[in-house]
Amino acid sequence: MLLCGGLLSYFLIAGICYFSLYIMHKKFWAHLRLSRKAWTTLQIRSEIRASSLSLIIFGVFITTTYIARDLQLTRIYWHVSQRGWLYSLISFIGLFLLHDSYFYFLHRLLHSVPILRKVHQTHHYSSNPSPWAAFSFHPFEAILSAFFFPVMAVAFPVQRFVFVFFIFTMVFTTVLYHCGYDLLSGLFRFRERSWLCFFSWVNSTRVHALHHEFSNKNFGLYFTLWDRIFGTYKPVKMAYSLRYQNEDDIKTQELNREMDAFVSRTV
Repeated sequence: MLLCGGLLSYFLIAGICYFSLYIMHKKFWAHLRLSRKAWTTLQIRSEIRASSLSLIIFGVFITTTYIARDLQLTRIYWHVSQRGWLYSLISFIGLFLLHDSYFYFLHRLLHSVPILRKVHQTHHYSSNPSPWAAFSFHPFEAILSAFFFPVMAVAFPVQRFVFVFFIFTMVFTTVLYHCGYDLLSGLFRFRERSWLCFFSWVNSTRVHALHHEFSNKNFGLYFTLWDRIFGTYKPVKMAYSLRYQNEDDIKTQELNREMDAFVSRTV
């Protein structure tokens, strides 16, 4: 089950996302779509094939991590009562912070080292990614990414269901960031008033889309913290090519005005 869990989650989440946004409710979400470029069948097939292989590799690492637990080689534990609910919550948040850090610096390496840059190009073939592109990696990049799971399981105590839920949430957010619709600004309408607001530090589809467009900016996975610290953060206000495309739509114009007003306050 662990071997296929990530893959099944990917097909479930990406399938629902694709069906809801691009087929069933296409007109409802149209004002939030980042690009009018259509995907080709070849692109989608390529993304699904690469993502499937990557998640099988992830599954091998995760399954091996659990087998190692039975051999007492990792610090995964079975019962919440062993360390309490508070620790479970803190460890869940900690996994996100640590994974975001691991991903950021690995991502920088993938763009800096020539041979790794060539490997990472598999993901950047999708300059206009679909939900299916979430894990469209070269196998070697998938291996480097999957190393995080056994390392964390050896280094820190983590409850088994917290670990599994973290993996599911990772799949969900990664698909969301590649869905092609700026759902974060659509749902929260960018009503944050300062950089102190939590949502001004959270990654989004629009922020990650800038990485696919410019490639040398916005390397973070869940948050924008490391990008801001190391000067690789590209504000959405600078992404004129990624403004909402339906400029004649009144709702779209309102969203664009709110976006510009938000960025001028927080960046």
